[in-house]
Amino acid sequence: MTATPASRTNWALIGRRLRVTTGLIMLAYVTSHLLNLVLGLHSVRWVELAQPLLSGFWSRFPVSYILLLALIIHFGLALNSLYRRETLRIPNYDKVQLLMGLAVIPLLAPHVFGIIATKDILGQASYRFILEVFWIQDPVAGLRQVLVLGAVWIHGCIGLFTWIRTVQNSEPVAKWLYPLAVAIPVMALLGYVEGGRQVLIENLEPRSVSASQGGGRYASSAPKKVFVPARPPQEIIKQSKRAGNWVILGSLGLMLLTLIARSIRIFRNKGHMVEIHYSTGEIIEAESGPTLLDLSRLNYIPHANICRGRGRCGTCRVRILSSDTPLARPAPLEQNTLDRLEAESDVRLACQLVPGAGKLVIEQLVSPAYSPGETDAEDKFPVAEPAQ
Repeated sequence: MTATPASRTNWALIGRRLRVTTGLIMLAYVTSHLLNLVLGLHSVRWVELAQPLLSGFWSRFPVSYILLLALIIHFGLALNSLYRRETLRIPNYDKVQLLMGLAVIPLLAPHVFGIIATKDILGQASYRFILEVFWIQDPVAGLRQVLVLGAVWIHGCIGLFTWIRTVQNSEPVAKWLYPLAVAIPVMALLGYVEGGRQVLIENLEPRSVSASQGGGRYASSAPKKVFVPARPPQEIIKQSKRAGNWVILGSLGLMLLTLIARSIRIFRNKGHMVEIHYSTGEIIEAESGPTLLDLSRLNYIPHANICRGRGRCGTCRVRILSSDTPLARPAPLEQNTLDRLEAESDVRLACQLVPGAGKLVIEQLVSPAYSPGETDAEDKFPVAEPAQ
């Protein structure tokens, strides 16, 4: 039994909600970690005092399992997005977001299993100990931690700002969020460097001086107690590295299989030709399969798409003037947006419409140069000028 277009798009609606929900969870995770690092600008002690409320919060049950589930679902949705893309000739910010989303698990796996191993060996590790590992014992792991936080932050910010652009009257909010998107990671990186500097200074100081000063400003807030691991530390570290490597190889293998499956799907769908006539005078001929928006991109024809083909904003909508072959009815994802815009029956979303074989004549209803905030509420979207 095959799925109908409507049922497939119902899954698309569910996928879109899951993508937003899991994305917000991951963005909250990385934001709390970055804010915790910002406190390193003052002292390591401040970071440790705030750690239970910020970064430490995510290691508690059941929050840790919710985060893990969100990460797996989001990665799976990224693979699905890669599989369904008809073309990889996409805007640079889409490429960055896709690559950052796919890179999260390979970058994060060693850190996650390293934290698990540290808890097995030492119990609850202090932030000071983590800094010593990242700055003295294993600087490569510290660099990898910076990269993974940066990857998740960039991926999340692109998705967040894409969504904000589709919301009416969101410009005042965006003006506050744009500087924060830059300031938070920069201050966190400075706090991380300052914390590392403090730890390096402590390790260079004679032990007698440190003991006589009682640790001073750099004293750790972690309790002084002996923790005996259930297994030898060497065995725990070896097992942690092995598990991290398997996760990395598994995620890279899934990416490769996705690319292979995508190539097979595109090859099987080749053969039918579509001829698209724009009311502005452009005419393109191409193989059917991609959406109308992707065909415009592939042929360098400007086309408004504020939400970048996610079916949210409706700025890519077109009027169907004629079609040689009947077009599939709008599925729920597309119909919801059309209903919200009170669009007429001959209006479709270019990002959702897959033209069939033959000739299709369309009129773009939104100027390709449109950007949010340019028009007032009554004239929500400027109309493209037709050819004379």
